[in-house]
Amino acid sequence: MNIKITVFKRKDVYTVKRFVAGMLCTALALSSAVALSSTAIQAILFPSKVTIYNGNEVSTIESTEGTEIINYKSKAYVPLRSFAEAMGAVVNYEEASEATNYLHKIDIYQAQPIQWALEKINYNIQQPIGYPITITPEIRAEDEASAEFIVKINNYLEEDIRVSPINLVLEVYAEDPTSEKGSFKQGPLVYSKSITAFEGLIPSKYGYEVSLKWDKTTLDGESIAPGWHFVYLHRPEEVTYTMEGTNDLKAQRIFSGMGSNLNYFWREFE
Repeated sequence: MNIKITVFKRKDVYTVKRFVAGMLCTALALSSAVALSSTAIQAILFPSKVTIYNGNEVSTIESTEGTEIINYKSKAYVPLRSFAEAMGAVVNYEEASEATNYLHKIDIYQAQPIQWALEKINYNIQQPIGYPITITPEIRAEDEASAEFIVKINNYLEEDIRVSPINLVLEVYAEDPTSEKGSFKQGPLVYSKSITAFEGLIPSKYGYEVSLKWDKTTLDGESIAPGWHFVYLHRPEEVTYTMEGTNDLKAQRIFSGMGSNLNYFWREFE
């Protein structure tokens, strides 16, 4: 039996790194061999916990029923889907047929890393007073299948600044199903996304923003229930920075007040 792996390369999709692809191909070849009695092999269940450090994100794969890690000839083999998804990829499988030239077709889509984009501050919309540095979440677009969040870091100072790494995590919680209508009580976590840490130069009166697209599924892969959801951005209590051209380290407290620089909001999703 043959297995074909296609890794797409487009503007928003890039090829899985060679070492990752190699591990995936090995895992696929082994799973194919186990499935065929004519080419069966003997392997040993290998109870393990695999920890993957992918930038600022940490994910784990454990050998459990349905995602067993095995040992064959002193080498550990991890299920393809578990490994690829832990690396942030999406795996699509199509059974062998005439349309696939009788090959099992497995497509791996590796998402593009989250990128910060420089934007000039629009003072017609944003004029916070007393907040020289703001870090806020927003929602840019939504349809039945997805939502797009925006996280912004703005510099309202008169000077260009160079900030130390800022680590952020965006979370979405469903409304507590036991709460009274309109009480807006936070319920279970349904989405969590670590954002690529931001550091470096922010010109005066400019900011950086990053886009996060969510397919409106829970952490368990189920579609969310329509209703109110609480969007929360974990951000540092202060940001350290230097004025461009100096080595004098300063700190700016990041706080909310009077409806400005909020790190949360409620949203009703369909």
